[in-house]
Amino acid sequence: MKDPAPHRITISQRSRPLRFGYLLRGFYDDRGFRAGIRLFTSLWGGMYNCFIPVYRHRPRWWRGSQSGREITRGYIDAFEPDFLIAEDSELADGLDYDKNRVLEAAAMIRQDHLAPFSHGVGVHELFDWMWKKDFQYVKRTPPELVVPRVAERGLGALVAACFGEYPSTNDKRPDFEGEFKRVFGAKDLRVSAEEFVRLSTERVGYPLSAGRAHLEVPRRGGPMGRLIFFLDPGSTQDLVDYWNLRAYGMSANVVPFPWFDELTNHVRTSVQAAHRPHPMNPDLMLRTTALTGQSHDPESLAALVASLKADPPTSIHPASYPRIWAKAPRFVYHPRRSRIVASRGETDVPLRGEHVRFQGCSLPFSTTRSPHRKCDSVRIIRVGDWSGLSGVAGAYPSDLKSVKTVVESFPMHLVWSSSGGIVATSEGAEPSFYWKLPKSSEVCRAWLHQHGFAVEVTSAGKLLAEAVRRLGGLHGAWLLASKDLIDLLKGMAGRPDRPARTCTGSQLLEAIKKTTGDRDQAAYILHRLIRSQIFELGVELQCAHCGERNWYRLETLSASLRCHRCLQDFGFPIEQPPKSPWRYRTIGPFAVEN
Repeated sequence: MKDPAPHRITISQRSRPLRFGYLLRGFYDDRGFRAGIRLFTSLWGGMYNCFIPVYRHRPRWWRGSQSGREITRGYIDAFEPDFLIAEDSELADGLDYDKNRVLEAAAMIRQDHLAPFSHGVGVHELFDWMWKKDFQYVKRTPPELVVPRVAERGLGALVAACFGEYPSTNDKRPDFEGEFKRVFGAKDLRVSAEEFVRLSTERVGYPLSAGRAHLEVPRRGGPMGRLIFFLDPGSTQDLVDYWNLRAYGMSANVVPFPWFDELTNHVRTSVQAAHRPHPMNPDLMLRTTALTGQSHDPESLAALVASLKADPPTSIHPASYPRIWAKAPRFVYHPRRSRIVASRGETDVPLRGEHVRFQGCSLPFSTTRSPHRKCDSVRIIRVGDWSGLSGVAGAYPSDLKSVKTVVESFPMHLVWSSSGGIVATSEGAEPSFYWKLPKSSEVCRAWLHQHGFAVEVTSAGKLLAEAVRRLGGLHGAWLLASKDLIDLLKGMAGRPDRPARTCTGSQLLEAIKKTTGDRDQAAYILHRLIRSQIFELGVELQCAHCGERNWYRLETLSASLRCHRCLQDFGFPIEQPPKSPWRYRTIGPFAVEN
């Protein structure tokens, strides 16, 4: 006898660069902020990494009711970073975060030309691919790439936060800025108010934008259209707020306070251009939302917006900084983090026992393999089972900490759960995975155990699982979507002191027909129920000794039968067989009462 064909499950996945969270000693950590910018500018996808302020106590200016730990934890939950980077590992103490995913900045940055980072892909590997793919060809309108420089004193942090800043080089580390200039012919550019607008609105390349090559990231504005962010370039907190807003996926035009007078006409023109009917609802007008950092008074922002004298005045309105670190109440606008995609794929693979082997979706470019690099990217993986018969878990709680205990990965990739699916680290452009997938019950048990609950599956739960399995999964429950059929099954169910009752095929058909109203559809549902082993067919015969009626399966019929009541043998009525002895009886979990 041949072994049954293995179940096939669907593996949906997408690749993206690593997402890092740089821990700061509060919002005013100037040195840490600039060091994080230099590191992020040197990494593929660095624009979408985030800065996470660490507080032991709530700051006095904070308008929310969260404690210091809740603020930090809220930022971690909002961005879901793959790894935390800390200049001092003590910063991560008490954050309830996996210690294996906390990196010290000094240990991550290596003195190696080939693999300068222990995690992630350096932009120097990206530049080589960009040159071969696009920039080696002569274009009618060559793209412009620049290295922004500070034109006025005190604006260095602003230029770095908006356009990126490469770290200083030495003999043991790649010259990222030199490679950027050599490959793309980038020139130095002094950033004035006019050049700031041009860099922000026109298609001009700069270090931070080059690191997001070949990434699909939907850009979102405000709740009603365009977004403008007013900031103080001398305030590290404003710059951190702007960086995190952009990393979250919200596209905002920046207006520094020192250049407000020079940029007023530009802002007024952009506001008027954005004031137009909504493409899906012409009765609703789009408008510009004005934001500023969390430390500023909302009334000062309202006065600033009023001074623009926009036409009409309703085309721009001030708003509070979005509370991305906290869960919003129902029916309150809350931005959703943009999904970063480098590549995606979907494939059906056989499930052999509990194990599955599949190929990771390919990165758009080849990365340099080095024994000193732990991982360079991640794959976000979702498992789907359309048959519903394998029992493999298709969903995981985003706060499940013990994913490694339920998903066994070979080779030993780091695996954890997120709101997008299972995240697995990988190295190389085309990684392969060999996983042992858990059952849904195992995932539920691990999650409940994490929250301090002991789990024991009752007999009723085991019967329910078997009933769902026989129906072909939860999507097969529509077969029982009939109150009359449920009542009939309830009446047919047995008890310890009474065997299950039987009924004829016409009775079953009529019970189903009362809901469907169509005899052909009712016949199809009955056919499916029988194939799902909810009913079995047998013969009902009367005992020649005690006169009680007995039901026998087809495979138990013979010339001599035993009565279930008086336990005496009687012969099958061969000379005068009954005309309509065929009756159905529930079996398995459906034969249990209630």
